[in-house]
Amino acid sequence: MMPGVGFAEMVVLVLVAIVVIGPKDLPLMMRKFGRFTGKMRAMAFEFRQGFEELGRQAELEELRREVADLKRHTGMEEFTREMEKDRADMERDLREAASASETPRPAPAARSAEQTQPVSALPAATETPSLLPPEAIAALNARLGDYHEGEDHGPPPAPLTAPIEGAETLSADRLPPERQGAPA
Repeated sequence: MMPGVGFAEMVVLVLVAIVVIGPKDLPLMMRKFGRFTGKMRAMAFEFRQGFEELGRQAELEELRREVADLKRHTGMEEFTREMEKDRADMERDLREAASASETPRPAPAARSAEQTQPVSALPAATETPSLLPPEAIAALNARLGDYHEGEDHGPPPAPLTAPIEGAETLSADRLPPERQGAPA
């Protein structure tokens, strides 16, 4: 039933239709009215579905835009590109370092007798070579003298009773009144 139309109103409408249309044409008119109402409902349903479909498409488009923005703002593509570039640079540097460090090695038969001796058979080194000339080493040894590791070789601490330079001595008459007579 239609909203706001009660049983009493329907009875009045049927009586008016019988009087105006006549009892003979009333069933035909009711059939046409039913078909018209069905078509109107179908059109309203299609209209509502069209709007819902537009709403879903708009939501999907909005979600696509958000996903694209997130991809763009997360910087994942840029980060991946940078990582690939850094990886390629490191591989290139490693290849260059490996090729630079490869020096031709002599064949095992070409080694001298000194190289084939065990380490224990080699003569012991008497002194390690120094980067400083012997005169500089002698001067340093004379300057250091009797230096022993772990000892404190800084200047001696100042005595606690030594006067402070630049400070004038205060006499009892120059002390503030609250300090006069107090032990120093």
